[in-house]
Amino acid sequence: MNVSNTPLSEHTKNLFTQIYEPIFEQYTNFYYNNLESEFVEKYNVIKDPTWPDCTAYSKFAKLPDAIKQECVDVHNFSPKIYYESVKRDFGTYHTQTHVTINDTIVKFIRKHIDVIENKNVIDFACKDGAVSCLASLYKAHSVLGMDVRQDNIDIACSIRQDLQLDINFVLSNLHDYETNKILCKDKDTALLFGIMYHVHDHVDIIDSIFCNNVKNIMIESGIYEDEQPLIWWKTEPTFELRSGWHDSKNEIIVGFPTISWFDLIANYYGYTKINQVTYNIPSSKNSPNDHPGPRAILLYKKG
Repeated sequence: MNVSNTPLSEHTKNLFTQIYEPIFEQYTNFYYNNLESEFVEKYNVIKDPTWPDCTAYSKFAKLPDAIKQECVDVHNFSPKIYYESVKRDFGTYHTQTHVTINDTIVKFIRKHIDVIENKNVIDFACKDGAVSCLASLYKAHSVLGMDVRQDNIDIACSIRQDLQLDINFVLSNLHDYETNKILCKDKDTALLFGIMYHVHDHVDIIDSIFCNNVKNIMIESGIYEDEQPLIWWKTEPTFELRSGWHDSKNEIIVGFPTISWFDLIANYYGYTKINQVTYNIPSSKNSPNDHPGPRAILLYKKG
């Protein structure tokens, strides 16, 4: 099958729109709300000394009409215009980031096709099932994708049907360690893309997977230049349910493990690193809580 010539069904396209557009709006609002101080700074740059202060988005509406009009006509500046710029920037950042990550994953898997072909593969936190589909197209013996969100599973199943692939998708929580062990029991290769820098319990997750003697592990890590400390912590919003850890909290602490951390843990469980690739992802001027790179994809083999 030539997948590039296989269009997604209208059902799949509608699912993408229904599920991901509201999430995109939530991210835009999150960044917009966190950038209010920058909006105020920009107002102070363009304001005439005779103008009143504007210390918040809401204060702009109370400025004299002549000043608001000059801000719009002369400086292309208002809360609405600023919101649209944040939305455009985040959209560009989001698209470029996913293109970069997906291209890197595809190239890395192609280079190590031996850990996919004729193997039983599990794709943890599979989201819309893109990597699961890739594994199936690269002739995995079996593919199991798991994710904590039912809507992600719905999209993955719809894409599976569009592409006529033999993949199983299950609803499961990565933080349910005993279930992880059961799902891994007969697997040759485990894939962990796009999730290990969105969790806090790295050791427990890794233990639930590595302890099953899965032969091959591919992991994507968020890293940073100096590799110290071994895990770098930050906060992130939780309206996009990435894992069970994101449930029912406004913001949470998550960790970015470094390559050195994964190497130490893998060695402890008897795994040897076969290869790694590092790459940078685009930065976003309007995403103050994001730390874009570099990232790494790591391949470990048992023994």
